[in-house]
Amino acid sequence: VDTANYRPCSADEKLAFRHRLFAAWPEDAYVFGMVAANKGYPCRKSFPEVMEAFALFAQNHPEARLYLHSYAGSDFKGPDLQQLANHFGIMDKTRLANPRILLAGDYTDEDMRQAYCSLDVLLSPSQGEGFCLPLLESQSCGIPVITTDHSAMSENVGYGWRVKPLRMVPTLLGGKMAETDPAVIHHAMEECWRSPQSSLTQQIARNHALAFDWARVILLWGDFLNEM
Repeated sequence: VDTANYRPCSADEKLAFRHRLFAAWPEDAYVFGMVAANKGYPCRKSFPEVMEAFALFAQNHPEARLYLHSYAGSDFKGPDLQQLANHFGIMDKTRLANPRILLAGDYTDEDMRQAYCSLDVLLSPSQGEGFCLPLLESQSCGIPVITTDHSAMSENVGYGWRVKPLRMVPTLLGGKMAETDPAVIHHAMEECWRSPQSSLTQQIARNHALAFDWARVILLWGDFLNEM
């Protein structure tokens, strides 16, 4: 993770980033976000479960908003995210990434930093991950995370919530995927809402991410390779 780029912002910066990205949203919006590839079925990134949980949260928190930095269409065999949002009645509270910029790969590191810093919490309750860079990029910006207590995700939380899977499902590769429970995700969202961010929580999250700074990791791997 490039922790020099993915760094926390000030309150004034956060407000400016939100005005740029979510101009129509209220200033007191409580913003959840996902940074996840929308491809394949069943949906490994748990978009349906996240949307169901968000719909539950929004019933008691009208200021809640959801940003999906993901491709909305089903071209890559993932779910149609706009159709899902309409199904759960949250399209008016949901914003999606610009598909042309997304597919062209034109979101810069600074664009992504502003996206992360605009959030109150990152949602990443995936069914399974080999690592999950967004968890570390978000925390490097001081933003807490909600993720599944399974696979690499369990180890990549410095400040955030690990949600227990609903059940484990065997895969054709001999491993197991963790089906997530919308009710448990919703509970974690409420817990996060009741735990306001501070300079201390920002630093706890960032300190965890600093251990994965790219320059540090390269040096560690260099030492490892030299010993072989």
